[in-house]
Amino acid sequence: MMSKIPCEVIRDLLPLYIDGLTSDKTNAEIDEHIGECHDCKAILDAMRTPEGEDMSMIDENKELDFLKKNKKRNRLFLWGSIIVAMVLVCTILFVRLYITGDKINADSISVQTEVDGNRVIVDGSITDDLHDLSSVSVSDDGGTVNITVHSVQESPIRTNELHVVHDSSDKVVYVYLNDSPIWVEGVQIRQTVSKVYNTRHAYMGNMSDNIKTANALHMYDIFGTFKNELESSDQPYVWHIKLDNDIASDYQASSEENMRKNGYIMLGVIQNLDEICFEYTVDGKAVTKTLTADEASEFFGNDIKGCYDDIRTLQLLYDKLGM
Repeated sequence: MMSKIPCEVIRDLLPLYIDGLTSDKTNAEIDEHIGECHDCKAILDAMRTPEGEDMSMIDENKELDFLKKNKKRNRLFLWGSIIVAMVLVCTILFVRLYITGDKINADSISVQTEVDGNRVIVDGSITDDLHDLSSVSVSDDGGTVNITVHSVQESPIRTNELHVVHDSSDKVVYVYLNDSPIWVEGVQIRQTVSKVYNTRHAYMGNMSDNIKTANALHMYDIFGTFKNELESSDQPYVWHIKLDNDIASDYQASSEENMRKNGYIMLGVIQNLDEICFEYTVDGKAVTKTLTADEASEFFGNDIKGCYDDIRTLQLLYDKLGM
């Protein structure tokens, strides 16, 4: 038998019933009614599911889930980008070190050059044990032949030997190897000479250029460290080279001969340099040795400044100095 309490009353009591504010007797009446009345039971079930709160929670959970997924996606993208960049850098380095290579310094190649009219034959090898030959290209412009050599890291599949045969469209006048002259109008140029000639400059007041010439002559290996002072405001223009190391008297003659040889060459390839003054000590006693362009020209038998204009003249100076 259905509860005697009308549905309207039961439905009015449901909020209190849900909140637990009704008495046990009332609860019993409601339970009995709900057990028999499907409509009231449906209303009770609906009231027990507060939609607004659940939807808010669902929306918030969806937003958190989206942020977490987006953060994870961004992290994966970042790591992916880093890995791709690292692979790209490693690939470029590998290609550069072992496949394409870099233009090697001419000083690291020992060559023998033969020129017969229009034909150039260059044989040699890379003297640096850490590198092998990568590629050789030849360009030709009006009798000037430029040979460009690239090297890579030493590899068992490569060689350090160089062999070039080139037939020019014109009679060969100059041959360059990686921008350094190695043959000029019938004269094969030694690479030690070419290295110094490439540092020639017109103005001795630029200390950076002066040091390049000193380095090409290996003066730090010969004399040790030294300080420099320039007189460039009025002629004569003088470069003072002040050696830091004391020279033992037993080595004074050989050291001064090295000063003379290297000094003459520097006077030849630095166009406006008039004098070089070496200042040093021999067994603690101060000594000065001054070399002039006039003195160098007298020794050479030609104007020493001709070395600035023509590498063949510089090589003749080298020959006369026994270098």
